[in-house]
Amino acid sequence: MLKRILIYLQEMYPPAHALAPIIMSIVFFMAMTKLNGYTLIAGMSYWPLVLATISQLFFVLLIRVMDEFKDYQDDLKNFPNRPLPSGRVLHGDLKLLGVCIVIIMILLNAWSSLLAVGMLLVLVYSLLMLKWFFIEERMRKSLPLALLSHHPIIYCYLLYLSLGFVEFSRINLQQGILPQEARFIPFLMAIPLAFLSTNWELSRKIKPPQLETSYTTYSKILGPKIAVISALLTQLITFSGVSYYLYLTNSLAVTIALFITLALLTMLPYLRFLCTLKTLSPTHETLRVYSEIQAIFVQLFIALEFLITLYK
Repeated sequence: MLKRILIYLQEMYPPAHALAPIIMSIVFFMAMTKLNGYTLIAGMSYWPLVLATISQLFFVLLIRVMDEFKDYQDDLKNFPNRPLPSGRVLHGDLKLLGVCIVIIMILLNAWSSLLAVGMLLVLVYSLLMLKWFFIEERMRKSLPLALLSHHPIIYCYLLYLSLGFVEFSRINLQQGILPQEARFIPFLMAIPLAFLSTNWELSRKIKPPQLETSYTTYSKILGPKIAVISALLTQLITFSGVSYYLYLTNSLAVTIALFITLALLTMLPYLRFLCTLKTLSPTHETLRVYSEIQAIFVQLFIALEFLITLYK
């Protein structure tokens, strides 16, 4: 059983995928540090941030495992080589993995009533997603409805991270290291970070017309041009939010220059698709890889801005 679980983790949640929630957590904590006017120094108690980041890793893995059960019939048809549909991993293996993840989540958050509440929110919403919010038949027929109902889990994650930062602030305030308690302002950065995820969700289901299959995609439902325009709109929301964040410590001219640079670097594949209905490379069946590159660029911008601010 352990060998089969390791096969599953290697193929469906490899280190490269596991890095995504870790990076998002670190960038979010950087943003919260800056927005609260803190200076991180040696001697601080960082363990609340570390535990919250590890929890985030397991939150995302839990959703991945739950999706195996939700999408099993579709995967048998569209992705038969994946571990579960192929029979290389059994349902019982993933049930045990799911139980272990929940136990780890509880152990990581039992020390704080605040984080325990945040964890419970994430867990309850995850279970509702597993049950398709008790309208499975209707939701399976509507990909946009599934997006609208499932996507708020990202805000649950960010709310949880905000609670982790509040705990970090409280502990260091009690130790006399920080001058004031953190202001609860998570959604200043939650919006652009959440829409990075929205763009990823849309992009992974946008295909050129000649590559469409029986698998349901946004490009099939909305048409390829409307689908990619929807993705571009989410990107503009992200860039606008990040630009506001950058404007807090930069001039308007610098902010506009950064906005244009970020947009040009990351939106070109989408604009090309809009004009040609083709991806940049024939090996890319969807726009997913471009959304992941875009997420890296955006988070890198935020991280660099944080580091530059520290040394101003």
